[in-house]
Amino acid sequence: MKKILIFLSVVSSVFAFSLGDSMPKLTLKDQFDKNITLNSSVSTVMFTDDMKSNDLVKKFLKSKKEGFLERNHTIYLVDLTGMPGFIRSMFVMPKLKKYKFKLYLLDDASAKYFTQTNDSIAIYSFENGKFKSLKKFHKQEELEKFFKLD
Repeated sequence: MKKILIFLSVVSSVFAFSLGDSMPKLTLKDQFDKNITLNSSVSTVMFTDDMKSNDLVKKFLKSKKEGFLERNHTIYLVDLTGMPGFIRSMFVMPKLKKYKFKLYLLDDASAKYFTQTNDSIAIYSFENGKFKSLKKFHKQEELEKFFKLD
């Protein structure tokens, strides 16, 4: 019984959302330091926490027309919390400001909702502000299929 409780505790800490959970009221900053508050108009959160998956998303989004994320009610969320502040401010943020799409930065307050992706792109889906599913992708083709694009 003790082993089962430990297992359930570990599993529940790995998955931040359960089916039907409401989208949390989070305010995030984009790469230009502008705020967005998550609400029910967002149906998809695309999340990365490593360079490899970020490069894949960047390549995917560069191949799309401007406004792709907005048309698909999607935000792109990036975790830079583990990065030293000096490197983040001197090198990474100037690079992110050159992107032709908006991305939002995970902060300490929102980190508990989004789990580590382990070199994958996590897609959190919401319907009417309620959590629907979490899928992880490793290839651009998988993103294309998810967003039903040719």
